[in-house]
Amino acid sequence: MRKKLLISIAVLSATSLSAQQAIFVNGGQFGNPSNNVNLVSYDIPTNVYTTIDTIQTSSVQTLLIEGAIAYVAAQDSIVSYDLTTNTRIAAAGFNGPSTKGLAIYNNHLLVGNWYGKTIDNLYIYDKTTLALTDSISQITKGVSNLLINGDSLYVAQNYTSSAYSDSAGYISVVDLTTMSYVRDIVFSNNDEGLGFLIKNSSNTGFYGINTNSVIEYDYTSGNVTATPSALRLSVGASKSTVKGDTLYLQVNSNIGSMSLTTGSIIDTNLVAYTPTAFSVDTLNRKIYSTSTDFFSYKEGKVFDFNGVELDTLIVGFSPEIVQLYYGNITSIKNTTKELTSFSIYPNPAVDQVKVDVSNFKEYPSVLVSITDISGKLVLQKNHSTASMFDIKLEQLNSGIYLVTLQSEKNVGVQKLIVE
Repeated sequence: MRKKLLISIAVLSATSLSAQQAIFVNGGQFGNPSNNVNLVSYDIPTNVYTTIDTIQTSSVQTLLIEGAIAYVAAQDSIVSYDLTTNTRIAAAGFNGPSTKGLAIYNNHLLVGNWYGKTIDNLYIYDKTTLALTDSISQITKGVSNLLINGDSLYVAQNYTSSAYSDSAGYISVVDLTTMSYVRDIVFSNNDEGLGFLIKNSSNTGFYGINTNSVIEYDYTSGNVTATPSALRLSVGASKSTVKGDTLYLQVNSNIGSMSLTTGSIIDTNLVAYTPTAFSVDTLNRKIYSTSTDFFSYKEGKVFDFNGVELDTLIVGFSPEIVQLYYGNITSIKNTTKELTSFSIYPNPAVDQVKVDVSNFKEYPSVLVSITDISGKLVLQKNHSTASMFDIKLEQLNSGIYLVTLQSEKNVGVQKLIVE
């Protein structure tokens, strides 16, 4: 006998999710003082581009998205935006020559300085108002990346030649509860930039990815190991996506991948394309990438995981950042219905699936709705509950979908993977 469970649930309508977006930050055309940083939202389901804002500066370093709030570090400016309304929230001048690296701890926005200073290369701002609250004087080298673990901040420090940070130095540790410097983690380097810190898959430590080597640090033992690589690695806030235990990064001149369990390279040529910036949509298995020389050409492309070019993108000069924003639930119809299970098979599927609606037979029919991961309705039809029925999938692209069955007093939701 079927056990009934009456609960108050939120039934998602076909437009219940804000559309998936790609957020581009263009740094402007080098040598052209009138072409400045601009933030653009690309609505993927509708192919609509919206310019969110222009920042009156000449380059961009980092974009950090927390929930629906985006923080942009652009040379001498820090700006925050509400991505649900595409509006600016707050802006502040940066207290160093050039921003590099963003992180959030409680209500604090941590911003690194890239070059030109011998003290105070880490600044702390109120993440809501962007008011400066503190700085860490012991961060004496250029910051390339920030990583938070618990109440500790790990800061990638680089030695400099001339004005720019270009060779790996050490990692400084800051206690975030007191906003105070603690110690340095020193390791052997290969005279190359320490560009990125990323947690390992077990969260017992992190990797520091240099151009031609990978260091590994263990939180408990404090041990540091360095593994040279014959490959040229390039990774950063604008050249990375993490999915599970896989990091997508630039390997030589291509987009590739690395294991966050072993620290070894998995794929050296996922896409044969040299990116300025890229972001990987692992749900729909697409890669959004840009390329530029900062003054004469600009391009954006979409690839699948086989390296096949699927589409082109409209970008401005110096498209140095692209990130994906999946949005939040924005339209929910509350109702009290019986949460009811049903079966779909096969799942994953290719051409069609069978739907077992035996638990819905108290009602003569059900409304079947299929939405993609962005919330876009791709199929909707009424079906009789007299027996199980088939749904043909020829019109659906490969990806993840939600199948919702609704009767007068019953609702059920199942995930469907189409290969």
